[in-house]
Order: sequence, then structure tokens, then C-alpha cells
Amino acid sequence: MKKKLLIVDDDKDLLESLYDFFLPDFDVEISNSQEEGIQKVNSGIFDIAIIDMNMNQDSEGGLRIVKFIDEHKLKTKPIVFTAYGSIDNVKSAYKKKIFDYVEKGLPESRAELLASVYKASNAPNNKFQFYLSEKENNLLSELLPAYNNDLNQIIVKGLNLVKSNNKSGIDCIFIAHGNNKEWREVETYIKDELKFKVLAYETESHSVEFTHEAIENLLDKCNFAVIVMSDDDYTKEGKARARQNVIHEMGLFQGRYGHKRVIVMKKKSVELNSNLIGKNLIEYHNNIDEGFHKLKKALGKKI
Repeated sequence: MKKKLLIVDDDKDLLESLYDFFLPDFDVEISNSQEEGIQKVNSGIFDIAIIDMNMNQDSEGGLRIVKFIDEHKLKTKPIVFTAYGSIDNVKSAYKKKIFDYVEKGLPESRAELLASVYKASNAPNNKFQFYLSEKENNLLSELLPAYNNDLNQIIVKGLNLVKSNNKSGIDCIFIAHGNNKEWREVETYIKDELKFKVLAYETESHSVEFTHEAIENLLDKCNFAVIVMSDDDYTKEGKARARQNVIHEMGLFQGRYGHKRVIVMKKKSVELNSNLIGKNLIEYHNNIDEGFHKLKKALGKKI
């Protein structure tokens, strides 16, 4: 059973990033206020809580949550994650009530936070997968033995957005698309800016007669996909929808790679397919480059 993790921070972008980061292997809930944070921890269901110290202009907002956990003898292990300053800034009376303290905004912050959550989870035999840079992976390998020597069984997969021979486990990204040429912008961005190898039907020569056979051959050359759903077709009612071949390919890639390794970039006006509901859906209004920052975060998980 997954450990239950609560994240409390008034920075909504950071909340979303941390949620995505930990979601694959933890049961995650988030809150952006001290009041809601206290309500959630009071449920008594959370094993770990990542808490910002300075919230909503209250320099002790996070400390109040820690105090509540302590006074009500809850099982939740609080980890303070803040840019507020060093541990010396936390009142000495509550130092012992805090499971761990990690400072935000440092190159090593994410690796230290991950190591702290591992320590709090008491689950050395679980296999987790996170997207980390090579530098973060090296730091994590130094941090984890200091917490628990048994943690060497944990598997952490790295993500390096600079080197083409990255250690993300992403060998090649396939782009499925309709008639709209905006998919070329996605191809250029992923290849030139994010430094991943990219394939599309048009980029390869094919020895088979039928398109679906060629697509299935390409499945074996990639292990990640980006689906571009532009407004290429319309229903009888005048509603915009993607080309049917794109919807078919989306299901094909989700079946082969799994939903977590398929990102869908959909124009807002395009009819939503029920298979798209989830964190891997990126919507844009007019120009597809509106979603590039979310695409980068989805592939890189930068904190």
C-alpha cells in the first residue's frame, strides 16, 4: 500500500510540481493554506507531511501545523521544506518535533527532499521511480546511506535534459499528429531545446504498405510518445475533434508504453476523449507553443 503524503505550501506552481513528482509512488494530497493543512492532518491518515514554514505572509504558519501534529499526537512525520532560513530559525521548542528540515532553492534541494521522504517512509524495499538530473542522482547516492544503509535497494531513474545520451529511460519520443503542421514546432522544441531523439511517421522511410503497420514498427524504436490533437476534423454538430488516426495511435501508445509515458497536447476547442483525463494532458488555446513550458515540466519535473 502506498504511503500517504500531504504537501502544504502557498506556492501553487511548486505544489503542482511536487504533486507530479511524488504522485507515481505515493498517495498525495496538497493544500495551499495553514488552515486547510491543519484540517487535512487532523484526519490522521497521513504518514508524511512536507510543510512550508512561511505561508500566506505568516512566518510561523508551517510551525503551527507542526505544533498541531505534536499536540494531537498524530502519526504524521513533518518535513519542513522552506526558503525561510536555516534550522536555527525554527523555535528550539519544536526542533525535536520536526522529522527533517530541507532548505528550498538550492541545487541539492530536491535530492535532499527526496532522501528525507524516503527516510520517513520506512520502505527500503519499495522500488520508486523519479525524474532526477545526473547531478541529483549522484547526490542522492551520497545522502541515502546516511539515512538508512538498506536503502540501496531503491531504484531511482535519472533525467538529463542536456546530454542526448540521457539516463531518463527515454530513448526516443514518437510524435503522433494530424494534418496541422504545428506538430513540427513540437518536434523542433523537443529535439533542439530538450535534446531528445524524436521520430514521427514522416521522418522515417517505410518498407510496409499500410500506415498502421509502419506505426507499429515505430513502436519498437521509441519508448515515449507525445500526441498532438489539433482541430483537424469536425462532428455533424460542428464540434472540433482530432483526426481518428490520432485517437487510435494515442490508445496504441498508451497500451504499449503505459499512460505515464504518453503526453497529450490538445487544443482547447477539441472534443475531449475520456482516455485523456489525467495529469498527462496539456491544453492550449491558439498556438501550441503555449504548452511548451508544461511539456518541459512534464518531461523534466523541475522543482
